[in-house]
Amino acid sequence: MEPRCPLLAIRESLHSAAFCHPQRHLVDSPAYAPRHARLDASSPPRCDSLHAAAHALVLPETHPRRHAWAASAGLSHVHMDLSCFGVQDLVRMSRGHLELLDCATVALLPRGSPVYKLWPRHASLLAMIGATHLFRPVWSSNLRSLRIHHSLVTQLPTLQAAALSPLARLYLAETLILPRVQAAYPHDAFIPAMNPRLTSLTLTCIPRRSAGPLIASLIDFVHLLAVEEAAMRDASLDPSCRHARLLTGLTHLTLEFEPDAMDQDQGFSFFHPEPRLTLAAHSTPSVHGSSMPDPDTDHVMCDVGSHAAVPVWIGPRHAHASSLLRQYRRNALHQDLRDAVSPATRAQVEAGAPRASLIFQKAWCATVMPPVLDAPAPAELEAMRDVLAELKASRASARARYQASQPRRPGEPLYFWTGRLQVVTGPSLAHHQSHLWT
Repeated sequence: MEPRCPLLAIRESLHSAAFCHPQRHLVDSPAYAPRHARLDASSPPRCDSLHAAAHALVLPETHPRRHAWAASAGLSHVHMDLSCFGVQDLVRMSRGHLELLDCATVALLPRGSPVYKLWPRHASLLAMIGATHLFRPVWSSNLRSLRIHHSLVTQLPTLQAAALSPLARLYLAETLILPRVQAAYPHDAFIPAMNPRLTSLTLTCIPRRSAGPLIASLIDFVHLLAVEEAAMRDASLDPSCRHARLLTGLTHLTLEFEPDAMDQDQGFSFFHPEPRLTLAAHSTPSVHGSSMPDPDTDHVMCDVGSHAAVPVWIGPRHAHASSLLRQYRRNALHQDLRDAVSPATRAQVEAGAPRASLIFQKAWCATVMPPVLDAPAPAELEAMRDVLAELKASRASARARYQASQPRRPGEPLYFWTGRLQVVTGPSLAHHQSHLWT
């Protein structure tokens, strides 16, 4: 306590006021490190390579970078593959400590989840959906570098189904699954303004072919980067911010593309009819008699680890509810899917969940997969466009508009993002070609 603290006072508890606390005779508990402080995001992101560590260790002890490395405690840089729910748990448990998160392939649901019994046989999804709120500064205050599945931005999952060709899977993901994701998590795509403290973003597993929605999502995201950059430039010219330090925002975007599915489909999808995936015979959600809630209720009591059970919303009772909410109720009535209880997010409330309610997140997430996957016609697949070519053309057009609009006056739109856009292509990420677009 400072020597002069005239405004500080002791707030007494029932025990302290009477000097009768039952643990007053115990010695002090062991000393723990103080709570991790939120970084101000003004310094460059720390690298976790061996070279960077060796370079920091040879600096003088009084150097700020040496001090930052020595003061660091706990896990701050994570490279691993988890499910979407695993990543969410990790971010919550980190309490804002993570500075770098690298999770390139994200299964929407954990392997062996009962949800797969409700989906078409041998079909699964890679996706990072319904979790954009966890990458905002309120949860990820120190996050500076993120490598994640592209669905965080596009909301488009990667469909895995061995019975369908690669191109057919891409088409079905865009035309059947994406609309269901957008219905379950409306307006929940990550945008640059959500976390201006983030400086580097890498989107993985991006398909080379698209029926249109993926192309629009990526072009819109790069445009939003330009909008955010313009807002930061205008803020730097604001007299009220003249002496304040501003964040740099996202300065590095990397797009990691998958191999071209059009090349893989030659001799398969265009000349042979593809099979039709249907629900497994045991896929109808069954409700055990002991767990069957009252048909007139929209909540069930669930033990979430505490001594008292909490009410969890299982969907509306009335038949005129949306197909999404009806499917969620069917899933939530399934005893095995009553898992991952947490508050409904803003997007889920917009989709129809009651505000401030608890829901079964995995039962909600399971609604994004349609019950039947019909193979598309060859003509529909042939019409799919090259994502990389469309993105490159949009980038060139934006650059031309940007050059024609110079010099830019404060408040005018910025058509071209001047950050570093890098594209990674190749047969695999282990043997890729990297292209830097200016």
